[in-house]
Amino acid sequence: MTIYAILFELRTSNKATELQVPPAVYAFTQARASPTRIGKRCGISRSSIKAGRLSIVAGAKRDRFPLTTADNGYRCREKQVDWSLSEFLNLIELRSQTWCHVDMGRSGGFRIPHSEGVLFYAALGGAARLSWGVGQSLDLEAGDVAILLSGVAHTIRCPDNETTEVLTFLASGEYVDAPMTYALGKGVSTCQLLCGRLKARWPTAKRPPGLPPLLRFKASECFLDLAEVYRLSKASGGTSVLTRAAMLLFIAAFRQHPACTSIFRECGYREPIAQAISFIETHPFNEWTVGRLAHKVGMGRSNFAMRFTADVGCTPMAYVTEQRMKHAADFLKRTDLKIAEIAERIGYRSESAFSHRFNEYFGVTPGTLRHNYREKLVAAH
Repeated sequence: MTIYAILFELRTSNKATELQVPPAVYAFTQARASPTRIGKRCGISRSSIKAGRLSIVAGAKRDRFPLTTADNGYRCREKQVDWSLSEFLNLIELRSQTWCHVDMGRSGGFRIPHSEGVLFYAALGGAARLSWGVGQSLDLEAGDVAILLSGVAHTIRCPDNETTEVLTFLASGEYVDAPMTYALGKGVSTCQLLCGRLKARWPTAKRPPGLPPLLRFKASECFLDLAEVYRLSKASGGTSVLTRAAMLLFIAAFRQHPACTSIFRECGYREPIAQAISFIETHPFNEWTVGRLAHKVGMGRSNFAMRFTADVGCTPMAYVTEQRMKHAADFLKRTDLKIAEIAERIGYRSESAFSHRFNEYFGVTPGTLRHNYREKLVAAH
């Protein structure tokens, strides 16, 4: 009896014990998993199928997932991946090459229009007033750090000044290797600011709900000397130093925020994998790679691949192949397209590569599957 015959028997009956099938295998067959996927998840070797039996190969990782009770009394393996706050924070990325030092006189000030970026301000000396929204303001003193997460339009000026101008460099997000220097306003310098515009990549690929519009923090609370960091950043590669320092300050400020725990719990931190699955199922014929999928959901390549495999039970590219094969089978059954045309449509550059993968997945060639399906239709009528 072939594995396909066994799967057919399992899916049309509830007598798994008569076929001497391991419970985990039975659970996956009821979920309409393919033989290849069943083998990978349960450690089943096709070559070990003899006399209608499915045996567990040596060394199979049978206890990778905890056992839970499934329907009809059988037990299946279910993944449970719980992330810590540290893992969540490690997935947040702030990137930038847009940094500048602003020296403001008594009549100095600037404004930034609404943007999608994260704006970072650190007061190196003196005092300035940050204003945003309707009547909202914050006075910055030496050592204060303010991180605007909402991208709201805002102004920064000396307390006695009412006029501002757009700081084009910061508003447009120009890239530099070392921070630029700008002098704004007339008179004696009253405030020195370190300013940066950053791009944020969140674990959920979008800004978490409940995230505060602004984080305020004292750099000294995480033993960071802003003046020394700025001095180190003046040489080539300096903007990377400032970006790493900004990431450290962001994490410190976020952890201290009263809403930190609730944001972490409610942000849907497993959503990236669900989003990746949605991307694949919606556009299965795209030229997907692990890197492209990871970028789409805002995760690093290695971390995404590990999390996807843990949650789904197969690698991202194996899941892409699975979706493509399902569509290929439908094309073969429901259209008169040539095999070469189907191969091209689902993303394969050659008919032979498609046929080889199709045969690996279904155990039959594309032509055989189409022939068998049409024979069944004729017999049914």
